[in-house]
Amino acid sequence: MAALSTLFLIYISLMPGISIPALGSKTEQVIFNFAHIPAFGLITFLWFKAVGEKKPRLYSDVLILIGMTILGISVELYQSFLATRTASFLDVGLNLIGIFLSYKIVRSKNSIKQAKKAEI
Repeated sequence: MAALSTLFLIYISLMPGISIPALGSKTEQVIFNFAHIPAFGLITFLWFKAVGEKKPRLYSDVLILIGMTILGISVELYQSFLATRTASFLDVGLNLIGIFLSYKIVRSKNSIKQAKKAEI
């Protein structure tokens, strides 16, 4: 599921037919920009669930975070070459926020589970 979702994200991010400046209002532009956070957050979450709790966890966490960061930067970089798309540092930042929020949520949830197991 993680791989398919990643491919879908890449596909919709690189479709040349979507013109961002053509959005009607500033509100629509803000909503569209902030959609980067849940999009990259969801994909990151799916990768953490796909990899699971394999050992060593630090190694898999670092690989997922580096891979998602490279993806978030690469998509924006590629969009700069498309006539109907625009790349921005804001979008890269929003991608990174989604990635790291997802990481924090997944790892804090796992910490709570481990604490509950220790109580039993």
